[in-house]
Amino acid sequence: MILSFFVLTILKKITDEVQGVCTGGVHEFWKIHAAKEFQRYFGAAETTIINQDEFYKTEEVVEKIYHPAAVTLTEQEYYWSFDEKEAINIDQFKERILQESKVFKNVIIDGNMITEMDEIVELCDQIVVLTLDFKTCRRRREARMDYVLPDTPGYFENVAFPAYLRHLENARKRSRTDPKITFIDVSEPRFENKCESIQDFRGQILNDHIKLTDLRIEVGLVDQLVRHPSCGAM
Repeated sequence: MILSFFVLTILKKITDEVQGVCTGGVHEFWKIHAAKEFQRYFGAAETTIINQDEFYKTEEVVEKIYHPAAVTLTEQEYYWSFDEKEAINIDQFKERILQESKVFKNVIIDGNMITEMDEIVELCDQIVVLTLDFKTCRRRREARMDYVLPDTPGYFENVAFPAYLRHLENARKRSRTDPKITFIDVSEPRFENKCESIQDFRGQILNDHIKLTDLRIEVGLVDQLVRHPSCGAM
C-alpha cells in the first residue's frame, strides 16, 4: 500500500508486498511529522520517504503569477506558481515511486498536490485529505521550524491557500465517485500537540475511515465502499 497525504492521502499497492504512504499540505507540520510517524510505525529499514518538492521544475520554467499584491510585496513583482501541478516533473515523480517500491516494502510520498496528478492518483489505494481553516493553517505554517524556504511576502494568502482550496474542492469532487478518498479535519485543538496528536491521527487513518457525501449514493458505489478495507462503518 502507498499512503499519500494531500493535506493527506493514502496511495495504492503497486504490488501485493509494497505499501506506500504520502503526506502533503499547505503547511509543513503535518506532512513532515505524519510521514516520519508512519515511517517509524512501518519500520525505518523497510520504509522510505519521497518528497514531492524534489521534483519541482526550476524557476525559469515555472509559470509566473502577476498578482497585484506582488508588485508592492516582492522584489521581482510576481509570484512563482509553485502550488500547481504544472510546476512538478510528474513523470519523474511517478518513476521514482515505482523504482522505490521495488526496493522498500513501504513508500511514503510527501506532497501537497498528489490528488491533482492523475498519474499518481492511479497508483492510489486510499486517499486521506486533511482539511484546516485559514487562520489555523497560517498560524501553523508561520510557526514551522523545519522548512528551509520561508514564504515570499503575501504568497500564502494570495497563492498557497487559494490553491489549497482549489485542490480540496477537486478532491471532494473526486470523492463523489471514488470511495478511496476520506477527509479528516486537523483544525481541532487536539491536533495542536505534535507528540500526542500524530499517533492519534495515525490510528484514525489506519482504523477509522469514514465516507461522507451529500449526494444520492448509487448501489454500485455503496458496494465498493463497504467492501473497501478502509471502511469500518457506513
